[in-house]
Parts: sequence; structure tokens; C-alpha cells
Amino acid sequence: MAALSSFSAEPAQFYLKDGDRVVFYGDSITDQRLYTTFVETYAVTRFPKMKVQFVHSGVGGDRVGGGWGGPLGRRQVGVVRGHMKTVVKA
Repeated sequence: MAALSSFSAEPAQFYLKDGDRVVFYGDSITDQRLYTTFVETYAVTRFPKMKVQFVHSGVGGDRVGGGWGGPLGRRQVGVVRGHMKTVVKA
């Protein structure tokens, strides 16, 4: 029973903090929401009391020079800055 109790304890430190807003910004890999959902699920299941928001803003076909979502600069203003993020993962 003692071994099981160690699994329920939260780690002492985690990169995200209460109140953070994480923006996942990228192309079709981000758009599929596979690894981004893994990260979100890890955070909300390990730290259920932490208030962290996740924004999935991948756009299939996008690239640094532009694409469906428009030029990089426009996407940064509209998506990344527009969400008032505290953490961006590109």
C-alpha cells in the first residue's frame, strides 16, 4: 500500500504555473492535436487543481513563409498574441 501512495503525490516542480495559458502554434503536426493533447492530458490529470488553459492553433499546410493561415507575422499577431499566452510551443 505504501508503494501506491507515492503515485498520488504531485511532483515538487512543474514548468507550468497556475493561471498559465499555453498556445500550441504550428502546422499540420500541431493541427492533428496528438502530442498537444498528450501534454494537456498530462497536465490536467497530474495537477487537477492547477488552472491552466490550452489553445490548439495548428493549421494544416502552414509553413514559415505562409500558407493557409496567412503569413507568419499575421498568424503570430492573430493567434499567439491574441490569446494573451504565457507559454508558446511551436
